[in-house]
Amino acid sequence: MRIAVVHSYYSSSSPSGENAVVDAQVAALRSRGHTVDLLARRTDDAGDFKALKGAATTLTGVGPSPGRQIQELAPDVIHVHNLFPNWGSRWLKGQTAPIVATLHNYRPFCSAAILYRDGAECTACPSSGSSLPSIRHACYRNSRLATLPLTWQTRSSGIHNPILGAAQRVVALSERSASMIRKYYPAPLDLEVIPNFTASASLRTAPRSGWLYVGRLTEEKGVEQLLAAWPASEHLTIVGNGPLAPVVHEHCREKPRITYRGRLNAREVRNAMAQAEGLIFPSRWAEGLPTVFLESLAEGLPVIALAGSSVGDAVQTRGLGQTLSHFGQLRDAMRSVRERAPELSRLARAEHAQQYSESVWASKMTALYRQLVDAR
Repeated sequence: MRIAVVHSYYSSSSPSGENAVVDAQVAALRSRGHTVDLLARRTDDAGDFKALKGAATTLTGVGPSPGRQIQELAPDVIHVHNLFPNWGSRWLKGQTAPIVATLHNYRPFCSAAILYRDGAECTACPSSGSSLPSIRHACYRNSRLATLPLTWQTRSSGIHNPILGAAQRVVALSERSASMIRKYYPAPLDLEVIPNFTASASLRTAPRSGWLYVGRLTEEKGVEQLLAAWPASEHLTIVGNGPLAPVVHEHCREKPRITYRGRLNAREVRNAMAQAEGLIFPSRWAEGLPTVFLESLAEGLPVIALAGSSVGDAVQTRGLGQTLSHFGQLRDAMRSVRERAPELSRLARAEHAQQYSESVWASKMTALYRQLVDAR
């Protein structure tokens, strides 16, 4: 099968799990004999300023187009991951090959893409059908000017989104994200839940000690609240970078058992997971399906997650650790995980093999492609 994958890569200065996911999926399809043409534009090549400057035209449909390349390639399927901010969207109209779109976040009806603002879930725009609140609150990059083009595309709860309008099948990454898409997008969608995957781990037997946080150091990730509530007797390693790095440094000075390692590469992250007692996932927004969660399962790492995210849902329903309704429950959660460590480690590895392995993803995605090709 010939598959054209279209993606706009975010800047490497703000590491994106989405970029890594696209690369891994392309490699997985190629390894199974499919011809995969990756049609990509990269913010690193244009620079952040040029990407922002071009966002207005890109979001109204005008902008760079892979249309001619797609016509020459004549793929069986077109798989779109992300067009913002480097691709236009007018080329989507009139394509003869079926289009699959993966929604990694909530950008079709939320300018911030995460349905979160000022410490809580925010659905002001999709609930009201108006995207004007996003301008008032400067939801994208804290800039009303930068938010303006996104406001245009997310108007009327995203009904004018060109990707969703063109796609024959939309892929959500979790049941929670699928539920929110159905709730706020004001038209029927042919929606299917296919989680991302991550590589399996070798069965290492290194001694495990201490707890681990891996992720962006941003407000919606809950890291500041986690640090404030962290018990002084427990060791926590923080991996990641972002605007709250100075806050992490301050807590490290106040609580010597908190260690900040900054940004690590993929192999270093997996090594840190193999040595930890558990992953702490304090995110306060709904999430799509973060790769760090899948990696932790592959490494047999139990998870303690704040309820209300896709990770919290999975931990609770599949028994992969503990969920918290508030950070005051941390001590009890850690004690429970320690008491059940061998059992939880086995459950985590089994969950990865059954739900989040490369072979499971490839089987589901190939079946989806085949359905669309046969229907055409």
